[in-house]
Amino acid sequence: MPEFPLSILNWNLYLGADVSRVLGADPALLPNKVSAAREIVNATNFRSRAKTIAAAIYREQPDVVALQEVCRWSSLYRLPLEEEFAPEVVEHDFLEILLDELKARGERYFTAARSRGIDVLLPAAHGPDIRLEDSLVLLLRSGQAGSKLKWRKPRTGRFTSNLRVTLDGEAFEINRGWASVDLLSGEQPVRIITTHLEYFSSAVQPAQLVEILNGPASVPSPVILTGDFNARPGSPTWQTLKSSGCSDAWEVAGDGPGYTAGQQENLRNVESTLSERIDWIMCRGPVRVLQTSLVGGKDTDRPSGGMWPSDHAGISAKVSVGLPERITVHQPDELIEVA
Repeated sequence: MPEFPLSILNWNLYLGADVSRVLGADPALLPNKVSAAREIVNATNFRSRAKTIAAAIYREQPDVVALQEVCRWSSLYRLPLEEEFAPEVVEHDFLEILLDELKARGERYFTAARSRGIDVLLPAAHGPDIRLEDSLVLLLRSGQAGSKLKWRKPRTGRFTSNLRVTLDGEAFEINRGWASVDLLSGEQPVRIITTHLEYFSSAVQPAQLVEILNGPASVPSPVILTGDFNARPGSPTWQTLKSSGCSDAWEVAGDGPGYTAGQQENLRNVESTLSERIDWIMCRGPVRVLQTSLVGGKDTDRPSGGMWPSDHAGISAKVSVGLPERITVHQPDELIEVA
């Protein structure tokens, strides 16, 4: 059985503030809560954090970078008399900033798949309104000397099962979903999927996982499923994945508890407060996990006296994918070389 090496880095970049404070808030109090969140987003300045994240990616040099909470924060004023909005001013575009930082280090990554989720305009006190757009992103590394890796046209999807909450006095659906891409060495694929499962509902989360297992993960080829699962090892979500034939990369090759989540909102806690392992890389099929490690969770992973790069640590895995000689793949797409 032929094999090829593959490295993956999964990382939740962090919205920049705990936006749960605005969910269900009294509409009269919402503008002040939105303004408070904006101040924290500005204080946890992603442009500064992206330098540390890009440096970690440079050290790891993964073939695939799976990202959650890839946000775009912008501001705009509403015009009177129901006229159109004034032009938007983009304040923090996480994807653009990170790609620029990687390019500055001589690393060539490109966006292979982007699944757009939440897109909401929030009223803010004492200034323009705030728009938050959230995405899942799969980046691929290009320019490897002698690489024979190719990729298949990406896919994205939104869950039909989403949590509905109250926002500004009205019903609001927290849109979540997934993104995937097929990587190929020769003719046979391995499917990479990233997702971000619901945090606020233990009822919605299992339904979202079933949509993944019956959707993008329902292929005969090897699958590597990454993401922020908002669940702990041993939870029903974890058990469902294990029962479906997935192995937990950290369980196979990790050292220690592998905590990935829990830094404080302002990212300035002196000691790391990571205390939960909710970000996983799960492998199904002939995938040998060779090495698994965390990035961004040690004191040396942040500038002296500065912020943690995210409220999550990233998880990195090096694997060897075994590809059967023949697999029937449905709905073939154009193959594109990673170059």
